[in-house]
Amino acid sequence: MANEIRVRANFVAGQLSSAMLTGDTTIQGAGLADLPAIGASEFAPVAIFRTDNAGRVTQKEIVHVTAHTAGATSATCTRGREGTTAQTWNAGDRFSHTDTALDNLIVCTEATKPSTPFEGLECYCRDSGVRYLYDGSSWLEIWAPAFPMKAYRTANYAHAVGWNKVPVNATFWDPTAKFVAATSRYVTTMTGIYEVYASAECILNNNPQRFIPAIRRNGVEDQHTVWGAGHFARNMTGGDALPVAAAGEIRCTTVGDYLEFWLYNNGGNATNVSGNANGYGAQLTVRRKGPLP
Repeated sequence: MANEIRVRANFVAGQLSSAMLTGDTTIQGAGLADLPAIGASEFAPVAIFRTDNAGRVTQKEIVHVTAHTAGATSATCTRGREGTTAQTWNAGDRFSHTDTALDNLIVCTEATKPSTPFEGLECYCRDSGVRYLYDGSSWLEIWAPAFPMKAYRTANYAHAVGWNKVPVNATFWDPTAKFVAATSRYVTTMTGIYEVYASAECILNNNPQRFIPAIRRNGVEDQHTVWGAGHFARNMTGGDALPVAAAGEIRCTTVGDYLEFWLYNNGGNATNVSGNANGYGAQLTVRRKGPLP
């Protein structure tokens, strides 16, 4: 990727030796000789500014130097960066390669993360509580609050014979937006140890029935599956409710691992599983406990 690494150097400043129109992409000044070489994958921010007699900045622009040879007094730049617009400058106007607001931790929201980030940029989203680091190609979660996600089933449904996923389809809370209602799954955006809990209320028919709850990682039954105790209903009346539950911890080793609630029914026909708009029925709760050991 071109120009994604932000270069920083001390004591690079001076005056423009030539005027710059708004469309010019070359900046010139003796002070640029102190700027290190800028390669194809790098850039360096430079602030150009003009002050009044009291020293107050009256005109300003940030440019990104995208090509520079060590010791050279001119450089190629991209104009109007970091929320500024290209200005017309005179010879003698001042410039400085210095920290800008983007060199500090950015406080934003999930929807307003910087649109042109650079490698190493960090931001904190105050709506989700998540802190991100840009690695040069994508945003990575480097810290997230331990807020749980709790999903539930909004209405009764018929759970077929055999192993089937429990279709929870709404959330009580999901502050970091990791639940996907269309697929009834919690999708991780960080590796780690996840605490999981699932429960359901099975409405029996008149046949002997056995139910086994489980929480699966990535839809498969393997060593990561969290099992609940098997429940066998033999001498219960049709219409009686049998609660089942599973709880434990699951290792999620890859970003994008997903967690789902599954239920086994070995009765002769489908069984109703409770659900309603108030959440009194099938539920799935997930909480990131911490990083992988």
